[in-house]
Amino acid sequence: MQFDNTSKTTPKILIVSPYGIGDALFVTPLLRLIKQAYPNAYISLLLGTRTEEIFLSNPNVNTIFTYKKDYFRSLPFLKGLVYVAKILFSIRKQNFDILIDLSNTDEYAFFAKFIWFIPLRLGFNYKNRGRFLTHKIKIQNGFTEKPVADYYISLLKFLNISPPSEKKLDFYLTHQKEEEIWINSLFKEHHIQKNDMCICILPGGGASWGISSHQRYWPSSYFSDLSNLLIKKYQAKIFMIGSNSEKKLCEEIISSIKCPVINMAGETTLQQLAHLMKKSSLIIGIDSGPLHLAVALDCTCISIYGPVSEMSYGPYSTSRRQIPVYHQNTPCHPCYKNFRMPNCENKLCLQELTPSIVFNKISMLL
Repeated sequence: MQFDNTSKTTPKILIVSPYGIGDALFVTPLLRLIKQAYPNAYISLLLGTRTEEIFLSNPNVNTIFTYKKDYFRSLPFLKGLVYVAKILFSIRKQNFDILIDLSNTDEYAFFAKFIWFIPLRLGFNYKNRGRFLTHKIKIQNGFTEKPVADYYISLLKFLNISPPSEKKLDFYLTHQKEEEIWINSLFKEHHIQKNDMCICILPGGGASWGISSHQRYWPSSYFSDLSNLLIKKYQAKIFMIGSNSEKKLCEEIISSIKCPVINMAGETTLQQLAHLMKKSSLIIGIDSGPLHLAVALDCTCISIYGPVSEMSYGPYSTSRRQIPVYHQNTPCHPCYKNFRMPNCENKLCLQELTPSIVFNKISMLL
């Protein structure tokens, strides 16, 4: 059974995307396609706390529900139950027609069936977690055969929506005047001139990967060596970007760079970071939410891949200015499968991807 697009032109749709910034950005093509097919559709999102800012200015989104997992875990048992119940019943009041569940778990589809009473429930059947879905696509080893965004889009076949002809993520800049003032003040403080080459480096990221996120990190010394090469050849002004928890990582890298570097770890909102990226000549980083933000902004990017597949988690774009870099002679690459990261001690895929290899790729772009 498929959705009858002649029966209702204003469907109410709930999309569940509880993970990180990159995952949320992979949802944006899905939103765009739904709105193109059903301009009057009412689309709501159920998100985690880190990604709400991505969608606040997205014209394809009507309402946002946020589940604050860390806050929930900090509550006593009874208060936690009350907190969850409020979210569940506020969603139930909306009387949604369609659930698109991108969580790869069974809990949201369970709620949709027995509490929210959503008749059409779409999602993925991974390890039989799709048992409460009405329409599902089976995945065996995780997202391994095509880009994650294309997996999401594939669910739209149940709504009679065709895949797009382009690969493109969406992010909408807001507060243009305010952020322009902030950027000008930042550049003035650090004596950056109009014609200076600014480069943002993203050495960390990927909080949604959990305790295994460090397995994806390029060696800190490599980022330092690459920065020195960029400064020597281009007199580049380097911005080190990260979350507040990545300040020490950024400081470690900066300590081996011969010229002053601006450490912006924990110092920007998502919108400020987006405006800084737009002003920069190049973004360099591992697979992370901010890297995919740069892709959505159509910035020139070099993305570094080790255990994770550049095909599935690489830049969702056809631009030749957004290049994934990985060591091509590592036979075990990629080893991230079944949504699990092996505990690899030597990390040859990253160790063998030297700063000179990445620098040569950059030289082809600049």
